[in-house]
Amino acid sequence: MRNLVQMHGGTVHAHSDGVGLGSRFTLELPASAAAAAQAPEPAAQEPAHGTRRVLLIEDNVDVCDTLRSFLMLDSHDVTAAYDGPSGLALAQGGGFDVLICDIGLPGLDGLEVIRRLRADETGAPLFAVALSGYGQAEDRARALAAGFDEYLVKPVRPDALLALIANT
Repeated sequence: MRNLVQMHGGTVHAHSDGVGLGSRFTLELPASAAAAAQAPEPAAQEPAHGTRRVLLIEDNVDVCDTLRSFLMLDSHDVTAAYDGPSGLALAQGGGFDVLICDIGLPGLDGLEVIRRLRADETGAPLFAVALSGYGQAEDRARALAAGFDEYLVKPVRPDALLALIANT
């Protein structure tokens, strides 16, 4: 938050009188656009990788939207679906470089989504990452056997996910 406030020419201060006594955070922003214009502009950064078209299939709307926003911040073009049948239909439409798919989906689980995609694959192969709350070796083996290229256990480490996508 401090960086966002500083980008707008403001400051953030924190104060506490001790353990169990609460905290006070003071946010100060300039009152005019002229004051904000004096704030240093952050350096524009180009992504160190190519932009990928990502299809994200995740039934937990909060998780899906958070991952989508995170991937978009890294300059990826992200389309989201919240259930297996919708995700499968989007994937079959093609045009995606990467699929990130939850295993436990309503309507059609992630294992069936990837099986059907791999059976129909005619164009460039899609790099597919499975997401699951289960981390047992047999869960990973089942997902890889179904056709996923990688298997990540939730909660996903952002740096691990970005590295996988960058290496596709």
